[in-house]
Amino acid sequence: MADRKEKEGEEEKLNKIITTLEHLKLNMEILRQGNEQTREQITQINSKLGLIENKVEECQEKDINRKLLDKVADLEDRSRRANLRLRAAGESLQIKENLKGVIAEWLATNAQVPSQGIERIHWAFRGGRKPKDILIRFTREAERDIVYRKLRKMKNLTLAGSKVWPLLDLSSETLGKRAEMREITGTLERKGQHYILGKNTNQSVILEAKTLPIHLSDHAPLRVKVKLEIERKERTWRYNTVLNS
Repeated sequence: MADRKEKEGEEEKLNKIITTLEHLKLNMEILRQGNEQTREQITQINSKLGLIENKVEECQEKDINRKLLDKVADLEDRSRRANLRLRAAGESLQIKENLKGVIAEWLATNAQVPSQGIERIHWAFRGGRKPKDILIRFTREAERDIVYRKLRKMKNLTLAGSKVWPLLDLSSETLGKRAEMREITGTLERKGQHYILGKNTNQSVILEAKTLPIHLSDHAPLRVKVKLEIERKERTWRYNTVLNS
């Protein structure tokens, strides 16, 4: 009888040990699966971090390239400060010979420019587009500014029988950015409001603009939403347009 009870007690202990081992085995399996899931999550996180790092490097590279392009455009614009372009509608101007003499005489008549104020005059290509411009380089930037203002005030300006327009000689990068702002600048000009295109104009893109009601002063705020490099910001500029009473 005692042997039987002892045997049953041993079997019960053995069953408990077996049950405990099964629980341990189950817990180990759960831990193993958890470790695998953790490793997968770590792998996914590392993959996402790699993509983010690549994106950051790409953005940094684009930002550097953008700044380099802006710097090149600024340097190019500075080197052209004494230049003036004459552009005709339709075909190129019919000036076959003595281009410098013809233009020098035309400038003397229309803008009272002495010949010694002109450094050189030549045809300027426009990337294969027609008509070709006439490029005039003055000896001083101040001389160019005076001539440009005089010619801009003249209506129906003609040269060799064709209507011409005086233009500043700017880099293609700056011209492209100014073209994007043409709707805004055109509205300002029609309203008689003065504006200045700053040296960093080619670093911004106009997204939206509207004139706000006048309040607290005689200034009419112009709210312009612009994209500056890779950020979007909203700023308000005030133009000193004095209202006549």
